[in-house]
Order: sequence, then C-alpha cells, then structure tokens
Amino acid sequence: MNAFAQKKEFVREFNFGEKKKTNSGIAINKVIEYSDKLGYGFDLDSKQNVTFDKKSISANNPFYFSVKLPEGNYNVEVVIGGINSATTTVKAESRRLMIREIKTADKETKTERFVINVRTAKFNNNNSIRLKPGEISGLNWDDKLTLEFSKMSVIQSIKITPVAKIKTLFIAGDSTVTD
Repeated sequence: MNAFAQKKEFVREFNFGEKKKTNSGIAINKVIEYSDKLGYGFDLDSKQNVTFDKKSISANNPFYFSVKLPEGNYNVEVVIGGINSATTTVKAESRRLMIREIKTADKETKTERFVINVRTAKFNNNNSIRLKPGEISGLNWDDKLTLEFSKMSVIQSIKITPVAKIKTLFIAGDSTVTD
C-alpha cells in the first residue's frame, strides 16, 4: 500500500456550482477538462454534457469526473440533489456500480458514501503487471479514480478520503470474473 495514499491530510474535496463558496476543498464553477498536471477534471470527452447552476452540476447525458490518486482504498462521499428533482447513479472505474438510482426531490439533498480501491499496474519502479492491450486504455489501471454520473444526475460535491484500515478482497479467475 502506498504510504502517500494513506496520509490523513490527503483529502480531495470538490464543490460544484456557479456561486459555490467553500471553506474547504476546491470550488468548481466552470468546466475543467481533466489533465495529469492539474490532477482532476471532467474526463472522457464528457465536459460538454455538464450544466452548472448556483449550487450544483447536472447533465442530460452521462459525464465523468476523474481525480489523480495514488494506489489505495478511499472513502468517497457524494452530495447529490439540487434545485430540481433528480435520479442519480454513480459508477466508478470500469462500471463498478456504487450508487444506484437514488431519487431526490426539488431542493432535496442526500449524502451517499462508498469505499473504492484504486490500483496501478506498477509494483515498484522496476516491475509492473503485464496488461493486455485492451486493459491499457481501461479505467482500472490509469492512476486515477474516475466516477461516472448517469444522465439526470445532480451533484453538489465529492469528497475523497484515504482509508488506512480496511481489508481489500482480490478475486482471481478467468474472463468471467469482473470488478
């Protein structure tokens, strides 16, 4: 486990909305495309799907938000809901279903939490997993956490905190075993 990933002070928090003021985290009040240099942003050519209001973002088509993170386990807290009613589904990495069709009424807010494992293909500077060509471009091995939000989602904030003391279960098998 990467020691950097487990430091308590390594918390990533993103607050969405045109007029969002925050005492903590990063205020996202416009579309920011993901870059390795910045380490976060809207990803996979989905930035055009996002609409901002005063306190949240929404979309009529799915969109992706990625955060560069070291390998490790993370608690992810997503605050959903906003001015209008919504139905929010969140998937992580390669379609791991984390939040399924949570409905919020007009002006209703809910906080949903889940734990996710982020992994890299590198063991150390000299050794790495031999990925198949189809895995190289996949979301599971790209040194970042990618969250997919379904169409009709309304998101106010995302908070990502390292989890040091949690067991990680790895499943081995043939091609029928998936995340």
